[in-house]
Amino acid sequence: MAFSWHLADDDRVLVTTYAGVVTAADLRHSQEERAELIRTTPSLRYLLNDYGGADRLDIPMDAVIGNAEGASTKLAEIATELRLAFVVPAGLAHGLARVWTAHVETSGWQVRIFRGRDEAEAWLRDESGSPLTFR
Repeated sequence: MAFSWHLADDDRVLVTTYAGVVTAADLRHSQEERAELIRTTPSLRYLLNDYGGADRLDIPMDAVIGNAEGASTKLAEIATELRLAFVVPAGLAHGLARVWTAHVETSGWQVRIFRGRDEAEAWLRDESGSPLTFR
């Protein structure tokens, strides 16, 4: 599996990290696991999705769009106050993240893409108004 996750800051933060070759199946599985956590963890408000360790994203565009549409229709109903930060250093992966964010615009979530993790963490801290922890 090309991803792992952990909860931080009294279950207010979900950090998902990706490594190696990330496939459409990995994207689908990570969304399913995150969706369950969002449903069962009412304090969860901040998501950090870190693709910095991914060697390659082997995900077709239709899978990215399907993932975004599924997230925005199913999860937005139960979690309207999410803040999502994506760490995507460069290249095609950055473009795929931009496509994803465009397809969740109607969710009401605040979503930003960053090239570095420090920037992403700083933005989430600013949005929270408190010193969130990510470890």
